[in-house]
Amino acid sequence: MDNHESHISINVINYVRDNGIVFLSLHPHTSHKMQPLDVGVFGPFKGKCKKAFNDWHLNHPGRTVTIYDIPSLTKTAFFESFTLKNITSDFQTSGI
Repeated sequence: MDNHESHISINVINYVRDNGIVFLSLHPHTSHKMQPLDVGVFGPFKGKCKKAFNDWHLNHPGRTVTIYDIPSLTKTAFFESFTLKNITSDFQTSGI
């Protein structure tokens, strides 16, 4: 858990305790160190997807993206972001 107030409630705490789950809290502002793929893979992937979806909307005015459009819109972003080079460099950069 990243300590955001929306993640903490009495229901969550009771559920965790009642089900024997270890509740691990990360220090604030450390996700870039604890989750290196967020910086170098998922971030660029989201940005490339956003561009692909924006371009699609510009080329298809008035239409709505359907679940059938999503694979073709995310394919290029996925293959450009989820590369062995990006993944390994993220872990090297963070020191993990």
